Amino acid sequence: MQKIVLVIVAMVGLAAGRNINWNGLNLIKGFEGYRANYYLDQIGQKTIGYGHCCVYHPCDQLRPPLSEAQATQLLQADLGEFQNCVENSFPGKLSDNQFAAATSFAFNMGCGAWTGSHILSNLRANNWAAAANAFNEYTWMGGHQIAGLVVRRQKEAQLFRS
Repeated sequence: MQKIVLVIVAMVGLAAGRNINWNGLNLIKGFEGYRANYYLDQIGQKTIGYGHCCVYHPCDQLRPPLSEAQATQLLQADLGEFQNCVENSFPGKLSDNQFAAATSFAFNMGCGAWTGSHILSNLRANNWAAAANAFNEYTWMGGHQIAGLVVRRQKEAQLFRS
């Protein structure tokens, strides 16, 4: 019976796809910040936890205040979409840190931004240095360079290179 359970757990793990490592998870958590209760993000969307946007992911079942553990679980669930986006868009082999940096970018900017990015086009061209440098192109919002995005992209590029 134990062998059957282990096989099922292993199959579920494989079906779920690749997961972000702790370096990437902690990077995202640091930039998103933990909020136990609802708040409005920079563009006015109802958000909770570590950047869980209620516009895209309904929050009806949540009962704030969220503990940090609950917020982390919610973040990990939210990341599935972006992990799959990165994994499906680049058939090549990324290191754990490269995958984490790419997932952080996709989570912050969206899957469409990731798939249209110079980061990904450079990866597909096997130009790894240019891919790392391309993170720094995505620091603008509404015609203004955002200091927080400058730092976030620098940290993602640093993680990508490590």
